[in-house]
Amino acid sequence: MLPTVLGMRAANCIAPGSYQLDFDSLPGSELRRAPDGWHAIVPLGGTKHRLWLSKLPVSGYAVVVDLPLDADFELRLGAARRFWLALERRALGMPPLALPALKQRRLILALRALKRDGIKFDSLNF
Repeated sequence: MLPTVLGMRAANCIAPGSYQLDFDSLPGSELRRAPDGWHAIVPLGGTKHRLWLSKLPVSGYAVVVDLPLDADFELRLGAARRFWLALERRALGMPPLALPALKQRRLILALRALKRDGIKFDSLNF
């Protein structure tokens, strides 16, 4: 499973109002059954969140996000945080792979310096 796909499962408690997810009727979402469970694409907060559930939770019940401690933990944590912020209707912040402006500028200058020194880049135009 991709690290940006959140593995979720039903909790044994009722969710508070703003956290109740009815996967059958989320506006604009896609829900598909597959041999390994349910796959959902949920548009919230200006982005599409990808979720995987082994089985659909009963409407009104809380869901739990599983975050395995592996090499992709940081990416999964970021995806879970963005999903939580979207549920809270808060700003999501920078995309996970976006670079800060200063770092972008430094990389552009480094690539221009390499180009000036005669190193060729096939598909890059600076």
